[in-house]
Amino acid sequence: MLSSIHTSDVQSTINRLVSFFPAEEQLQVRARLAENLAAIVSLRLLPTKKQNSRVPAVEVMRSTRSLQECIKDPAKTGEISGFIARGRGEMMQTFDQHLLDLLRANKISVETALTAASNPTDFRTKLALEGGDPDAVDDEPEDKIEGPLEIDPDSRF
Repeated sequence: MLSSIHTSDVQSTINRLVSFFPAEEQLQVRARLAENLAAIVSLRLLPTKKQNSRVPAVEVMRSTRSLQECIKDPAKTGEISGFIARGRGEMMQTFDQHLLDLLRANKISVETALTAASNPTDFRTKLALEGGDPDAVDDEPEDKIEGPLEIDPDSRF
């Protein structure tokens, strides 16, 4: 089953779903979510460098035993992003990882990436470690010309 909910990332999606239920039922709801969720995909549409179209930045969580434990235990919900970040081999990624990919592919500007980052300070550090200049203003046009509001496909999804 597919569903849509307006939240900013995977962790807030889980917290929001659980919050729909009375406090005394929330642990049971968490257990059911952990057992039944296959994946959560969150996206943010960002302007491309040319500002004439949008490209999705995507966070993907696929269900694993570790993530099921994070969903079940409210004290471990904060660990979800770390497990997602380490799960690239299992086709998972955080928003910030995908933002770096979009920067490498010359799809978005540094300014857009910093604005959209889940943690701009950490993102700035990661960018600097990769040799990028987090303070650069990038005015290079994209190689590909896209129509208005066209969304680029990403072969990983």
